[in-house]
Amino acid sequence: MRIELLSADETPEALGDRVLSPDLIKEYYVQREHRPVWIEKNTLSEPALQLMQEVMRSEQEGLRSRTYHSAAFMSLFNARGITESTLKPLTPDQLIGTELLLTDSFFLLADHYRGGRIDPVSIDPDWEATRSEMDYIGLLQTALRDRDPVAVLQSLLPQQPGYARLRETYLRHMALNRNGGWPFIDDGPTLKPGMRSPRVAQLRARLAITDSIPSPAALPTDSFDAGLQSAVERFQSRHGLTRDGAVGTGTLKQLNVPCDQRIAQLMASLERWRWLPEKMGDRHMYVNIANFELDIIERGTQVWTTRVIVGKHYRKTPVFSSQISYMVLNPTWTVPPTILKNDIIPAVRKNIGYLAEKKMTVYKSTPSGQQPVDPATVDWSKTSIPYSIVQSPGPHNALGAIKFMFPNKYNVYIHDTPSKELFDKDVRAFSSGCIRVEHPVRLAEKLLEADNPATLPVLQAGLKSSDTQTIRLKTAVPVHIIYLTAWVNPSGSVNFREDIYGRDERLLAALRTHAPLDGEEI
Repeated sequence: MRIELLSADETPEALGDRVLSPDLIKEYYVQREHRPVWIEKNTLSEPALQLMQEVMRSEQEGLRSRTYHSAAFMSLFNARGITESTLKPLTPDQLIGTELLLTDSFFLLADHYRGGRIDPVSIDPDWEATRSEMDYIGLLQTALRDRDPVAVLQSLLPQQPGYARLRETYLRHMALNRNGGWPFIDDGPTLKPGMRSPRVAQLRARLAITDSIPSPAALPTDSFDAGLQSAVERFQSRHGLTRDGAVGTGTLKQLNVPCDQRIAQLMASLERWRWLPEKMGDRHMYVNIANFELDIIERGTQVWTTRVIVGKHYRKTPVFSSQISYMVLNPTWTVPPTILKNDIIPAVRKNIGYLAEKKMTVYKSTPSGQQPVDPATVDWSKTSIPYSIVQSPGPHNALGAIKFMFPNKYNVYIHDTPSKELFDKDVRAFSSGCIRVEHPVRLAEKLLEADNPATLPVLQAGLKSSDTQTIRLKTAVPVHIIYLTAWVNPSGSVNFREDIYGRDERLLAALRTHAPLDGEEI
């Protein structure tokens, strides 16, 4: 039995399904001299049946099994389950077509399990994901040698506990949705402890499904008792809301988000986990933009967290991974071109004293170095100027007392800020793209304590002076800027946040269709 793609079309098919990895398939079967690998004694082998079952199970990863030819495989069976006893007798053409689709399924699953179904750059230019090269043919050879394609494929999925917790929660929400999800709560005035109302009974019924309400004892179900208050506070914590135990407009809005919308958020987050680096580092930092928090993780355990401020909607903080290698104390701030054009120049047009108030100096580049320029001599009517503007160190400085540096093409870093009052906001999207941290000194101390405690006195002395100073880390710390609107804590508590940048919509649209994006092929 000779196995090969006979179609010369750009979109070859087998059993009526488009083959999405034709170049790999052609290369693989040329190496094998066109001999089959999934067919034994004119029927499908046990590894073939295992692979078909994994295609069906891919739904549990938030993927769509149709992408991996599930419909074509199901047509080969007499019953709903994929087992050898239900396999129809196959013609030679059916066997060849099934062989090709199985190999295509393996390559597709390997690619999507390893690095996601969607290329993030295709839907978001501010998203950078490193996809390492992989020998798919070698991977398939290993799977067939061991007669265990499932184990090989599942080893490519994210192995971090956070991904497994998210998948389990996704499956629970799918089951909840099949049973009708949760009830809605009618609009009305704020619900508070001590109140009695039919809407309180609705609230109790809603939270009983997701937030474990203890028995109301002798009180009627329409009474807002202490147990219900605790459940409301848990719900508020899980949704990034002010934990006041009352159900006002914001809390009611989140309570009435339907179950299928939460499933969509979980699906999006599963995909985004597959975009993350395979190894995030035994000790690393990550900033979840959607959660406005920075966390330090050591061997899978969160050891420290602090609030952050991220970019405005029109100056989004990008997503990428890098390494913090040094920090700068009492930094100067060289105004980036975008901020210079959109913020500083318009401000100076209105008030020529703006620069002096902000302790900013205009410089021009000369062969002998940077030379200060009198702002009154600059033509501020233009949208761009051939000068740089630098803000001096001090409490007025936009970067505050410390900035943490990690190389990236976006010129984004983590830094202090003089605008401390903004950390009390639930939604903290106020910056021009960089990440402002609430407790920068403690962050510096945490980094140095683990890296080189001998530099802690240098940090303290440097902060007491006004001199700009650099402290380098002996070992760079991986930092991951991520965007998850749904995640699950180690305790099993699922958290949801608003999609502040609207990044979920395009991703979900791509995930929900089994057809690939334009030009997608592996």
